[in-house]
Amino acid sequence: MRRHIGLAVAAMRCRRFPPVVDPAPPDRWLAGVFVYRLLGCLGVAAALCGLAQAGGAAAAGPAVATAPAPAAQRPPYARLALAGPPPKALRVFRVYGWHSLDARTGLLWLGVDEPYLIGLRAGCRRPPAQPPSALLLHGRHLQAGRDRLQFGAAACVVDSVQAADRNKLRDLALLPDVIPAIRLVQETPPRGPTGRGGKS
Repeated sequence: MRRHIGLAVAAMRCRRFPPVVDPAPPDRWLAGVFVYRLLGCLGVAAALCGLAQAGGAAAAGPAVATAPAPAAQRPPYARLALAGPPPKALRVFRVYGWHSLDARTGLLWLGVDEPYLIGLRAGCRRPPAQPPSALLLHGRHLQAGRDRLQFGAAACVVDSVQAADRNKLRDLALLPDVIPAIRLVQETPPRGPTGRGGKS
């Protein structure tokens, strides 16, 4: 009897509160299909845009690749020189000092406060820190491309001479090295066809 009563109560509860069942099946796969198709449409649109751009470029003619013009390269110590053309020749009475910058560049003082930026010709073989022992001149004037600086056994042709900026040298603490005095040596100019010395 109790069993029948329990079954009847359960049946009434089921009728009063029927279970909620979603009639529609899960449709997550439908969302995935939609997203997949959307991405496909976007890919097709991007491809069409690329073709249109390529066609426009072809109609406009072949593109010419232009590389940026390289900046003018300056020597590493050019900023120490004063603006203006280099002197053709310098009257020399005495050498007051020398400061080596690298194997081919140095500062030469031809006055107490008269520095010049000196460039040596390529092929000069000397230790970078070795100071010159003599300035070899033809006459009394220093001229680039003709006169030389003596570094031990190597005599290096002075390739360029440019007045240096004294204020920049002071700011950078570029002072003459403590070295023995640099001698002035008069070289014999090459003899001409007549056997006499040429003018210096």
